[in-house]
Amino acid sequence: MQMSSDNKVAESTPCFDSGSLFKWWFNPSMLVRNLNHKLTNTTPVVVVGSGTCSGDGMKAFVKAATKKLIYFSYRNCFPPLPNGSTTDTGWGCLVRTTQMLVGTCLLRYYCKGAYPLPETPNAELKERISRLFMDAPSAPLGIHRVEGEAHKNRVQYASMLSPTEAGLAMGAALIAFHSTGGDVPFTFCCESRNIDEPAVMAKLSEGQHVILIIPAVLGLSPLSDKYERMMLEILDMRACCGIAGGLRRASLYMFGHQGRNVFFMDPHYVQKAYTSDRTVGKIEGARGHLTAGKVDPCMVLGFYLHTPEDYKIFAEELAVINELVLFPLISISRQHNEGTTVSEDGAVSVTENEENITLNEKEEPPQSLNPLVIGEECTRSSNSNATQLAVVP
Repeated sequence: MQMSSDNKVAESTPCFDSGSLFKWWFNPSMLVRNLNHKLTNTTPVVVVGSGTCSGDGMKAFVKAATKKLIYFSYRNCFPPLPNGSTTDTGWGCLVRTTQMLVGTCLLRYYCKGAYPLPETPNAELKERISRLFMDAPSAPLGIHRVEGEAHKNRVQYASMLSPTEAGLAMGAALIAFHSTGGDVPFTFCCESRNIDEPAVMAKLSEGQHVILIIPAVLGLSPLSDKYERMMLEILDMRACCGIAGGLRRASLYMFGHQGRNVFFMDPHYVQKAYTSDRTVGKIEGARGHLTAGKVDPCMVLGFYLHTPEDYKIFAEELAVINELVLFPLISISRQHNEGTTVSEDGAVSVTENEENITLNEKEEPPQSLNPLVIGEECTRSSNSNATQLAVVP
């Protein structure tokens, strides 16, 4: 199945919507929200996908490492969701940050697990991957698909998702695309923060590659010193592809840190809908910073595992992190866990030279409404009653 032609997409999109108004608030204020903390040469920096650096080359390292990552933000004037909304402004920031997290996983995947990520041909690869996240009903990882998957768990269209709802919805979208032959890794959604080690190792041993999506709550707000340290050490992990979370009323994509200063990309920037290669827009984000102690404890963690050796390193690093608290944040089951959500086998490439992306699936679009202040999608507890996805044998 192929996405609609540009003309057909254009016919179904408005020229003006509420996001067109809200961009006059969000876009100028982004300059203030994203004031950069100056880097110092005395403390090492960490950026997911690129590793760590210290010394005189640190600023250039952080700039280059940030540039490698994919940025997504609010969009307006896209094909309507089932409730008629054509923008996610005000409610979709957690969807966009989870897209950024998955985008980093896919960068690792398409670079064959390379660590650090190569600098070339990064721009071309980012554009190829970004097509999977287009603002059109047929895009497998776009906002229409994610909203549709959330709705299956009885979440209202265009509502402000909790980390659990966002993580499960994005995981379900990855699973659906993989099961129809999409060229994405095998996905495990660990809603209970429990990793099924036999299942993960079985896939990796078969030559498959794995994404882990784990909604988590790091204690109470504000973060305790132990949970703050735990979050920073998660960002240090080789397999980590970032954290979708941030503030209580505003989700950010956290992708590294220097000491207690956490690096983030801010999705609260309104762009025209990405419906063709002519409207890609801005997919390279600016680096902001946030003091670790101000981070809300509800978040989505993402990890990419390319080989069995990657899993062994991941498990060893996780064991050290779990020792920081009385009860493990993420547990590992040595026996097969029937409650883990997985995807099915299959593989197909992302289209490289078309404006539209080729998909092998059928799906209905989601919805949106509610263009309020910076999204409260992060305010609901990740212990909400979102229905767990069924196991795909």
